[in-house]
Amino acid sequence: MATTAKARELACFIWGMMTEAGKVSVRGKAMAKKFVRPILTYADEAHHVPADTYQKVMKHFTPKLWLGMTATPDTAWVAADLLSQAEHDKMASAVLVTDSRELAQAVSREIEAQLQTLEREEIARASIEANGKIIVARSLTQAAAVANRIAPEHLELSVDNPFDYLGLIENAGSIFLGRYNPEPMGDYFAGPNHTLPTMGTARFYSPLSVDDFIKKSQFSYYTREALEKDYWKVSRFAKEEGLTAHARAVDIRFEKEGEA
Repeated sequence: MATTAKARELACFIWGMMTEAGKVSVRGKAMAKKFVRPILTYADEAHHVPADTYQKVMKHFTPKLWLGMTATPDTAWVAADLLSQAEHDKMASAVLVTDSRELAQAVSREIEAQLQTLEREEIARASIEANGKIIVARSLTQAAAVANRIAPEHLELSVDNPFDYLGLIENAGSIFLGRYNPEPMGDYFAGPNHTLPTMGTARFYSPLSVDDFIKKSQFSYYTREALEKDYWKVSRFAKEEGLTAHARAVDIRFEKEGEA
């Protein structure tokens, strides 16, 4: 396929991203039909995402992304948390960000040791080898910036004072605070909703909430005095776009009697 066609294909899928009942979906639109076959996929509560389907087009994204930002010395805990996500899917991505190179190396060794004990070792190992990452940041503040760039579905703040860093996080589906709150708590027991934005879409989507089932309208109100202050700005915008009837609709309210 030509590069242009690939670009259009990817653009069509990104353009087709939407939420249906709060679940992230991707759909080929009419404009994409000549390039791709329309598909519909969901990130559901069972965490099943058909990663191979996404992989054909969105090669730079991973369907299930977990990130742990840590300064804890408990390397076995960190490795266990990473592997709890890696065992989901060979295409899953478990990422650790730390400000300690020593910790990073220790976790890497611990992951290998724990992999050999897993019932789903084949899946977890494939995930770690293909998509697992350990990133050493200069500080935990920089680690938070990395987290925002990745926009994971799940984010563990495995630090002693997680609330000190919570305000730095802007893009994450569900945030697990503290060393005693591993991500499986959210899978099975903790209170927050666990239907979450995947594939980095936490940059612009939120977890499923009651808002997804409520229809809203917006409204505005201007007094004569308020409109008189700003109408000429609206008129100018409209005229710049060649929409003179739009401009007329605001201008006419302040024309002197007899002028038209």
